[in-house]
Amino acid sequence: MPKIRIIETDKTGSVQASAISNVVFVPITAAAGTAGFEPTLFSSVNAFKEFIEEKVPVASGDSFIDTPRANIDHLDCCLCIHLLRLGFQVLVEGITAEEPSWQKLQDKGLYDIRFLTNGTQPQTAGIPAGMIECAKKRGDCVALVNADESDEFTYDITTVRSVFSGISDGEFAAGFTPWFYTNNSDFANVLDTSNQKVENPKIPAAFGYLFAYANAIKNYPEWYAIAGFERGIIPELTGVAHEYSSAEIEILQSRASTAAVELDDKTDNVGVAINPIANIRPAGYIIYGNRTLRSNDDTKKLIATSFLNVRNAVSAIKKVMYEASRKYTFEQNTETLWINFQSYVTPLLDNMKSGNGILGYKFIKVKTNAKARLKARLNIIPVEAVEDFDLEVYLTDDLTVSE
Repeated sequence: MPKIRIIETDKTGSVQASAISNVVFVPITAAAGTAGFEPTLFSSVNAFKEFIEEKVPVASGDSFIDTPRANIDHLDCCLCIHLLRLGFQVLVEGITAEEPSWQKLQDKGLYDIRFLTNGTQPQTAGIPAGMIECAKKRGDCVALVNADESDEFTYDITTVRSVFSGISDGEFAAGFTPWFYTNNSDFANVLDTSNQKVENPKIPAAFGYLFAYANAIKNYPEWYAIAGFERGIIPELTGVAHEYSSAEIEILQSRASTAAVELDDKTDNVGVAINPIANIRPAGYIIYGNRTLRSNDDTKKLIATSFLNVRNAVSAIKKVMYEASRKYTFEQNTETLWINFQSYVTPLLDNMKSGNGILGYKFIKVKTNAKARLKARLNIIPVEAVEDFDLEVYLTDDLTVSE
């Protein structure tokens, strides 16, 4: 008998591919005597290792001396390898004595970045303003900042806070402290700049956030706060460079200037908040803060961009809107274009709404007399993560409830 085969394929559930990608920028120090290299994107450990271990031949008589670009066992390279294994992509720039190319990295068309770091570069002159300015200009990423906590660094709270003082546009950055230790095998053979083995190397605090982020988004949306008992856990953390007390945490989180204050006190939430890695019983060591480096004052207090999870949500939305804009550039400016543009962006917004990232959203097409321009506004209602509980226990003679 002849055989007849009829196949049906239903693709009606397909949506536009998301433009969101978790790309982390990490500058690494090029080996002495070698040139740096341009920002290069990697998505696999093998490709990164092959690139870093590529030899640069240097003439020496009749033979050649192999000089690596950088040692694969230096801490900055180990951090890149670990991030890749966690599922991130890494954008790596080899630098010598210069700062990373912050201005070049502002180009969203050339580089897709979700998180900016300063790697293990010294920050003795204070917070790298170029990194925060880059995040501000891009508007779709966060600068993750930590102080240069050398062996001589003092963890006096006044000193720690002074490192982060004077920051402008801090809503595009977040600060973390202290550096920490891990028993992960990726850091078992770390070498210093003299190629001597480092026992129990310290990991920059900002990378603790990335390690916790990668662990949390396995089960939670990326717009949830990466902090607290559920999502603030840094896998394989074994200790920290400084143990913060509850009183110190209050001050780091700008809940007080010198000591704990009551809720709604005029000094509560004033200034810049720094997110500590602290031992919070019974959870153990966790990230216990969800703030950006926005400086809050006693009149404005907290706003949506004071919170890191909101900044992450807005960054994701901006990335998808940018991708949609690029996709539909040079298309006919008709109502069909407007419908297609919204259709590209709304799947993410609907996911955020159903996933408790936003309470609602509304697209508004704005009239304009400009030629060849589509102008629109997106209104969203963000959801912040709770930080304070204001509760009362009433002792009564009955449970009658009056409404």
